Amino acid sequence: MNMKKLGKFIALAFIATLFTTLPFTTKAEDKKNQSPVGYFIGIRPSELQRDKNKTYFDLRVKPDTKTTLDLIITNTSDKDAKFHVGFGRAGTNSNQVITYDDKTENKEKAPADIKDMVKVTKTQVEIKAKSDVTVPIELDVKGAKWDGMIAGGITVTKVLEEQKEGYNNVYSYLKALALTQNDTKITPELKLNGEKGVANFGYNQIAVNLSNIEPVAFELEKIEGTITSEKDNSKVTVKKGEGQVAPNSSFDVLYDYKEVVPKGWYNLDMWVYAKNGQKWHFTNRFEIKEVKENYVDAMIQQGLMKEDKGIPWWMWLIAGLLLLLLFFLFFILFKRRKKEKEEEKQRAQMKELLDAKEQEKREKERERRKARRSGEAQA
Repeated sequence: MNMKKLGKFIALAFIATLFTTLPFTTKAEDKKNQSPVGYFIGIRPSELQRDKNKTYFDLRVKPDTKTTLDLIITNTSDKDAKFHVGFGRAGTNSNQVITYDDKTENKEKAPADIKDMVKVTKTQVEIKAKSDVTVPIELDVKGAKWDGMIAGGITVTKVLEEQKEGYNNVYSYLKALALTQNDTKITPELKLNGEKGVANFGYNQIAVNLSNIEPVAFELEKIEGTITSEKDNSKVTVKKGEGQVAPNSSFDVLYDYKEVVPKGWYNLDMWVYAKNGQKWHFTNRFEIKEVKENYVDAMIQQGLMKEDKGIPWWMWLIAGLLLLLLFFLFFILFKRRKKEKEEEKQRAQMKELLDAKEQEKREKERERRKARRSGEAQA
């Protein structure tokens, strides 16, 4: 894919602070009036908050619970600004970092779908300079019952005033939302889903997909593995350090190759260690039949691109009307030109006819003069 063309519809996204992962420590704290991007977000602790010192929503709820959560957006810049507020399920990316994206699917069948419970009442917010706005987030647990944790995240993104051609820096803050109903202890469980060859934005890799099938988040200590080719016994290894896995989420462990992954049979031998002392050993013989180039999807999943949402329908409508107008104008010009050509042809034919008659008239006049001179000579 042409990089210049690709750059026209993607944005390089830097997730700016407040990356509050679920039961773990906050990556960065709010620092009022010190935001490098001109705004920050905070919460007003809910009455359902388990620990009011936490900077994210960690709520103990019951079936049929309804409440309103207060998200506070503060614009610290000297200009009015617009913000987009969204909500997504918790997921895990290939760097083993918990992410929150409205495109994250409920593939691992969480005991309840948090997206069905949360409603962002204002997805677009305009805030005056040096002021703040409280955005209400409606939470309706309905009749759902579960053990363990379900989780998602509220994301706030500043809307760019101007979209430059190429790459645009997009800064986002987020607040996690973790819901529990009891203290039932849930043990994490990983399963191997499969392997595939991919070409991710210039990186050739085998992606080994794992799933945490339980409603509990946990911390990884390390991942160590080897993939061996049966064709030439070549080996590719991976060693990864600490990471985090969201409840009921799947993620890829990527094995890097210098060139496009050759087709053929391979053997996987991989260990995954959790900080709680659990460990999993995965072995599998698998075949690579094809390598899919997946540049854009890979960058979106890594949070390095924004998905191209396509051209708005009203722009297609305007473009269609303009094309129709151009077609009509070309049709009118064509008809006019055709008529002018026919008129020119008729004028040319008329001129030719008149010239022929004039010539005939002159010939007859010469004949009369000749006959007159001949008669005079005989007399």
